[in-house]
Amino acid sequence: MLKAERNRFGSGHDEVGYWLLKRWGIPEHLSLACIASHADTSGHEAQATPLTCVATSGYFADVFLKGDHAMQIVAASEAAARWLCMDACTTIAMLEKMREQMQEFEALFDMRVLQTDQVDALLQEAKELITIANLGRQRELEEKTHRDVLTGAHNRRYFDEAFKDEFAVASRQGWPLSVAFIDIDHFKQVNDSYGHAAGDKALIALSRIIAYQIRGSDIFVRYGGEEFVLLFPGTAAEEALIVLTRIRQAVASYCHTYDTATFHLTISAGLAFHMDEDMKHETAEGLLRAADSALYTAKQNGRNQIIKSKAK
Repeated sequence: MLKAERNRFGSGHDEVGYWLLKRWGIPEHLSLACIASHADTSGHEAQATPLTCVATSGYFADVFLKGDHAMQIVAASEAAARWLCMDACTTIAMLEKMREQMQEFEALFDMRVLQTDQVDALLQEAKELITIANLGRQRELEEKTHRDVLTGAHNRRYFDEAFKDEFAVASRQGWPLSVAFIDIDHFKQVNDSYGHAAGDKALIALSRIIAYQIRGSDIFVRYGGEEFVLLFPGTAAEEALIVLTRIRQAVASYCHTYDTATFHLTISAGLAFHMDEDMKHETAEGLLRAADSALYTAKQNGRNQIIKSKAK
């Protein structure tokens, strides 16, 4: 819109607004905020400043003044959250406050914005849309806190809670539960030979290979460094072993590339199980230690293999 205004009239409404505010004696910091209100504020920290307040006010005005109310409501909610840290309740309260003062706005500018029933319907739609959008943002934030930044796998924090819950359910219901520790063989050589950027790229590729092979109910975790954990709820040892074998083969056959270099990786894994083949652990920690011990055996035996823990 600003570009079209400048092409047609030689000036945009932001500049006209700045000029009017100056004529009306509005303080300089507010006048400048008006002319900068259409600038990109994405890099600004979320805090209330004259610039972010004026920029956000434009989105709130659009809710009442523009068509396609749903799009304008979502845009206003996102701007308020991003620039002013306003939650859903505060955003809704702000729109309701604007509705209360609508008659003053209309009298000031000698215009009719919306009929009363239209405003009521708009506010009801706003409450629904903003609540939904806020829940989506909360889920997105929660998901981010549960994911490893580099690989996208679940992180250790998420695993600790999920593993404890799955172990409790398996013990109570008598359902099988399998867990595998996975370690990339000689991964240090990749970092030493090609650099950590190559190592990071390899970790990402390997994580995608593993994620592609497992089911939606399985839990894939980056436990730390080049070590991963796979949790198989409701899965007997032999079924988990089939999946792990498929993963081991897929990893070994994948050719990694970095600049002009190519290389292959292999993995070793230790598999432990609970409530299956007469294996029952007293604690979740005990089950995890059994998988870790089996992994140690796999590495001692030459790597690139899967070892099942033995019944005691």
